[in-house]
Amino acid sequence: MTFTLRQATKTDLEILEHFQQESANYVKAFDPTIKQEGKIEYYNIPELIDSKNINLIIVENEDNKVVACGY
Repeated sequence: MTFTLRQATKTDLEILEHFQQESANYVKAFDPTIKQEGKIEYYNIPELIDSKNINLIIVENEDNKVVACGY
């Protein structure tokens, strides 16, 4: 399988916010100090995308589906 790396853009906000919430939902089960209801925001994703000091990278598979991200 081949993967493509590219810089994240504002068009990726929906999937990046989904990834963030799924990660938070996983962690909630192990950390009772995290609020259990509602949206959790670890990172200000638009700020990461706009930053000149941070590279927010998108990983796409051969079908151009976003499968991962990192910074």
